[in-house]
Amino acid sequence: VIETVLAEIKPVAARDGFKVLTIDDGSSDRTPEILDRWAEREPSWFKALHVPHGGKDAALWQAVGSVDTEWAGAMDGDGQYDPGDIVKLLAEAAASSSGGVWGIRAARNDNWWRLVSSAIGKTVKKLLLGRVAIEDPGCGLFILRKSVWDRVARLCPAPRGPGRAVGPRFHRGA
Repeated sequence: VIETVLAEIKPVAARDGFKVLTIDDGSSDRTPEILDRWAEREPSWFKALHVPHGGKDAALWQAVGSVDTEWAGAMDGDGQYDPGDIVKLLAEAAASSSGGVWGIRAARNDNWWRLVSSAIGKTVKKLLLGRVAIEDPGCGLFILRKSVWDRVARLCPAPRGPGRAVGPRFHRGA
């Protein structure tokens, strides 16, 4: 799946001048080698970050913390998202002077457990917080202003996962 996702991202990144940072959080398949190969071939816009397995939140925390651009976007690598939607989210965020914009999964390809747990999570957030501005907080596609992320990082402790003791390893290409 990751090769297909990267092939879909490449023309979007080239057309719109994006930098792409991929996160491998301890994959046991060929993902680390595939990402390193892409980083060697495409060093001007592509970088691979390898972190110990510690869960999605810990991986995102480390990745977004290393971003050096005004905006940081995230997209799960499971093939459920269109990389072109990153451009749409960025345009929406910039037009609204927003600190970030989350996608909404219109055509989900999740199993029943994930659908149920997402519905429960959304309900609990609404009960605790009242109106939630993020329609689909579990969506793996979002754009966030780096300054917003930096404020959140100062206020909240980083998520802890089983592999947090070892820091990230970058592959920047040749």
